[in-house]
Amino acid sequence: MSKELDFLTTFFEERGITVSKTDLNNNFMLNEHLDSFGVLTLFIAIEEQFSIKIKPADIVNDNNKTLSGLIKLIQSKQI
Repeated sequence: MSKELDFLTTFFEERGITVSKTDLNNNFMLNEHLDSFGVLTLFIAIEEQFSIKIKPADIVNDNNKTLSGLIKLIQSKQI
């Protein structure tokens, strides 16, 4: 398992949200797992954990509403 997936899984589980590590394409926004404050908290936590900068456009990008999309985003910013 990747460090990105470990971090994201822990983030969601700490908030009482069960995530499936086998279903990385589950849209956590569509399923109302996080409200707007939760989304901002998530992206701030990602920035701090991985020492990356996330642009506002990244936050609203539909590709970044799944675990798979978030992992790809994190990895692309670390290059």
